[in-house]
Amino acid sequence: TNNTGWENEEFISAIDSSYTAKDAITRSTFLKKAEAILTDQMPVIPMHHLALTHLKHDKLKNLVLTETGILEFKWAYLEE
Repeated sequence: TNNTGWENEEFISAIDSSYTAKDAITRSTFLKKAEAILTDQMPVIPMHHLALTHLKHDKLKNLVLTETGILEFKWAYLEE
């Protein structure tokens, strides 16, 4: 959602261009440009950062921790 109502044509163009970039370096260039615009204009400020702590036993194998912090037990098993 865009609760601030902020819009910037250069930002939108950079984000859109990143979707169709032919390689990772070009995509990264567009995303860095978008990030620079965002941090320069600062339409949003993070007020809260979630931190998660997980413990894992050595015998627990194939436990997946996703990029969003979700524990995926689908392939997990205990080694005997």
